[in-house]
Amino acid sequence: MNINQKKSIAFALVIFILQLMVVQSPGLLLIGLLLIVLTLIASLRYFFKFEYKLKNLLSEIRLIVLPLLFNIGGTLYIQSLSIVSLKYVVLVVFAAMNYYLFIALMRVNNLGERAAKSQRNLLVSVGIMSVFFNLSSLYKLYITNSVSSDIGFPLILVIFLTGGIFLLISYFLAWENGINQKKFLPYNLVIALLGMEVAWVSSVWIINYPVYSNYEKASLLGVPLPAIILSIIFYFTWGVVSHKADKSLTKNVIIEYTVFAILFLIILFVSARWLPQF
Repeated sequence: MNINQKKSIAFALVIFILQLMVVQSPGLLLIGLLLIVLTLIASLRYFFKFEYKLKNLLSEIRLIVLPLLFNIGGTLYIQSLSIVSLKYVVLVVFAAMNYYLFIALMRVNNLGERAAKSQRNLLVSVGIMSVFFNLSSLYKLYITNSVSSDIGFPLILVIFLTGGIFLLISYFLAWENGINQKKFLPYNLVIALLGMEVAWVSSVWIINYPVYSNYEKASLLGVPLPAIILSIIFYFTWGVVSHKADKSLTKNVIIEYTVFAILFLIILFVSARWLPQF
């Protein structure tokens, strides 16, 4: 086991302990999230030897964009699970994912274009999961507060946060795939705007999937349906746009992404119980 693997185990273990603390004591959620953020900032020094200088801030921060979103969204997602035993299973899975995430980040950062395709694919997979975990937590907060008349959570905030999540993750994935950031900026903005539009349209249904109850406002145990739809949309748009950017877009690629996206959307539309809210 080399030094980088040992570092990855150490950081994955620290984050696991912090997430476990949040699961055991939900009241420590904000403290746990702050400590996770500080741990990831510290990883810049231990993994990538950065000096935290202002002129290099952008190049430094982009390396932890994905770990930040993955772990913040993941922690909120785990904490919101209603089945206690499932929380611990997901915690262990997250620890393993963090280990491989740090390894992949180091190899892509150090080797550049020579990095293994498997490492880049792992980061893309983590990116899509980060979209799902963050939007699932965001929409659960929105749905919960929509059910309660005492607390308000503005829809406009949900829409802009969705756009921000799409933008940050698509920016990171473009960087790790070696795509020119300036040329890809218009594509990033289109992906973000599409996410915002879908977030606005899908917000009229405050339901979760699958539905566990016949009472239209009691089903808070599943995953918010808009989060699933948006994750599929992100997968489709990022896949097509990234292939277009690196000039590898073909008819077969378009068919592959289109069939996958449509198939899953059809399954959702047919199996979900749609509840329009006025």
